[in-house]
Amino acid sequence: MESNFRIPIPESDADFLAATVRLKPPSSVVESGSNQPIVIICHGIKAHKNNPSLLSLLADNLPVSSLRFDFRGSGDSSGSVLTMLDYYRCLHDLSVVYDWLSARNWRISCIIGHSMGEQHHNTRNMVGLLYALHNPTRVPLFVNISGRFDMLNGLSQKCIRDGVFSQQVIDEALSKWRCREAVLPETVTGGGDNGLEVAVNGWWGGATDLNGNRLKGRVVKYSVSLDRAFSMWARIDNELANISLLPQSLQTLTVHGTLDEIVPVADATSFANVLPSHTLVLIQNGNHNLNSKIDLPVSLDDKDNDANNIAAQTTKATTHAQIACDIIVKWVVDRGINSSKI
Repeated sequence: MESNFRIPIPESDADFLAATVRLKPPSSVVESGSNQPIVIICHGIKAHKNNPSLLSLLADNLPVSSLRFDFRGSGDSSGSVLTMLDYYRCLHDLSVVYDWLSARNWRISCIIGHSMGEQHHNTRNMVGLLYALHNPTRVPLFVNISGRFDMLNGLSQKCIRDGVFSQQVIDEALSKWRCREAVLPETVTGGGDNGLEVAVNGWWGGATDLNGNRLKGRVVKYSVSLDRAFSMWARIDNELANISLLPQSLQTLTVHGTLDEIVPVADATSFANVLPSHTLVLIQNGNHNLNSKIDLPVSLDDKDNDANNIAAQTTKATTHAQIACDIIVKWVVDRGINSSKI
């Protein structure tokens, strides 16, 4: 059974987060979780709580209840367009959702985050990792789908690959930014500016008309100072430097397609090298959204010898999304998501 809710942003009179709750037995009332487990599912930029299809597929197949929601400015939520610098706004949105569920006596047992970078956009599953870093004991399980590890270098190179700037322009801009940073550390809202801007086609899903009626989502063009982007990417890289310090009790799964056209598959192995209690599964020939043609998954990291077992049991799937869904569901079940101890 699915129910739709508007979760208010506490410090705002108007902003809200649109959420869909899928209840699984024995739960039957959203307002009273009775300490039952629930999974929070997060989408990416230029996406929403039902896009890509893997998100709703997970809600269908998880053995426990789940909540998937639209970040502000996306899908059916209110707010201005979600930009490539809005990581910490999204982190706040996730915190609001967590607190909303906790207040209704739900036990948040897992956060699942899917990256959906496009053009120069970044990933939203990073928000889940940031949440884990800021709240290391609040969630026992975290699933990282198509996540980016090296923000500053990776996204700078993406600007080059997409033809926005040449290698020379990026190298010179980074050199000048690093010099200014060494003299006077910049923040996302201040510091020097090299005058270069990244032009972005954003997707705004949070608009209403004068009567308060929801409008259809549309492309919204905006630009971002390259210096501010460098500062944000470096800030997140600095936070990610601490993920090896996350407690062993936080178990993580990374699922990544080998043909990911947005985030290099090497980033998945970088996560595997530093995250404690980690399992890495690669989807052979899978793309970024895992909506590509079927093939068999391959595991690079088999620390607990179950990743290959998961892969072997998903060969009847017909899509990469179904393979990923089967892997994730089995992984959380094997780690006792139904247990009152997790």
